[in-house]
Amino acid sequence: MTRGTDSRSQRGHEGNALIVALLLTITLVGIVVSGSSMMKANQSRTETSFLVTGQAAEFARSGLIEAVNWFRRQPVQPVTTFQPVLDTAADPKILDTEDPDIGLMREFKITGRLWGRYEVWKRWDADPDPERLAWRNQVRVEDVSLKRGRPTAGNVWRVRSIGYIYDRRDPNVDFRSYPNRIVASETLEAEISRLSIALPGQAALCARRGDDVTIKKNGRVLGGSLAAGIFYPQGTGSPTLMNGSEVTGVPDLAPSVVYDDSLDYVFGVSEAGLQAMADLLLEDPADFPSPLPPASLIVYDDPADLLVFSPSRKLEGTGIVVIKGNVRMSPGSLSFFDGLLYIDGNLDMNAPFVMQGAFIVTGTVTVQGVGDFGDLVYSDTTLSLVQDNLASYRISRPATQTIQE
Repeated sequence: MTRGTDSRSQRGHEGNALIVALLLTITLVGIVVSGSSMMKANQSRTETSFLVTGQAAEFARSGLIEAVNWFRRQPVQPVTTFQPVLDTAADPKILDTEDPDIGLMREFKITGRLWGRYEVWKRWDADPDPERLAWRNQVRVEDVSLKRGRPTAGNVWRVRSIGYIYDRRDPNVDFRSYPNRIVASETLEAEISRLSIALPGQAALCARRGDDVTIKKNGRVLGGSLAAGIFYPQGTGSPTLMNGSEVTGVPDLAPSVVYDDSLDYVFGVSEAGLQAMADLLLEDPADFPSPLPPASLIVYDDPADLLVFSPSRKLEGTGIVVIKGNVRMSPGSLSFFDGLLYIDGNLDMNAPFVMQGAFIVTGTVTVQGVGDFGDLVYSDTTLSLVQDNLASYRISRPATQTIQE
């Protein structure tokens, strides 16, 4: 009797333990499933938020691009007033914007009720809406030419572009107002500048030290009647002119009390700004193009290496070339260049070559021929053409995120 009771009791305990184990297993499985679902939902929300925020930034970037293009299209340069126009009665129609009260504004359907929009606000001190005026003054386009050291207005502009992603439930009310809802917004800010050229002196060759310049046989530096031959700071010695060399100009040698060959002075922007404006920014000699892309701004930055021009890779074309590093033009390279060549380093030139425009060198300069001539020729016409072709507005300070609603 006792033995049977113990057996039933043991089986009861085992059954209870099995039930408890099943309950624990179900609970743990529920926790795992619930946690996985929560993690998946959170991941999905994060990915959606990231994608929507990224779309808002892309719309803001589109607004910046549109603003640059608007400045470039204006018939009078530099632009001193940011005033996009909407005139559907004109022939042809003027469709700069969808809302001239704002400045530049465009909207695009993404999918379903989801729309994208960008705004680039103009200055309008007489805006009758006080709340909108306060916002306008915070984000509007601004002429910062004088702040950046430019002598005249319209050469440097700070541009802010706001990109929105919003749920468009009612197209008849403002996109900010119920039942519409802003999903994400991003504001990007950049500066755009017109490229300028201001030589240290009006001369074929501008050198940081007079005694760093050597013109050897068959080397010619020709300023002509409009410019000096060689321009350099007073008190830095005189160039060495060897037999068979030729330096002409008015005057041929022009030592000066004032001399500034900094990038800020010559181009009106910092080194970072110039790199941002470049059509090509290069660091590998193998990537240097020959010939140059037409009317281009090339910035090469590799002070540790020697950039060599040779018959297989000539310096050929028209534009502005800025080289941070040493340059050698090998004998027989047959380089033909028109424009402005700025070298922050040493320059060793061997004939034959013909270079027209102006040339600025911060290090040593050697110009020589062998059985032929090597010519550096000042050309005011060339410089004017290059500046006209490259003076359109370019982004000089890359876009950065500023205000986020």
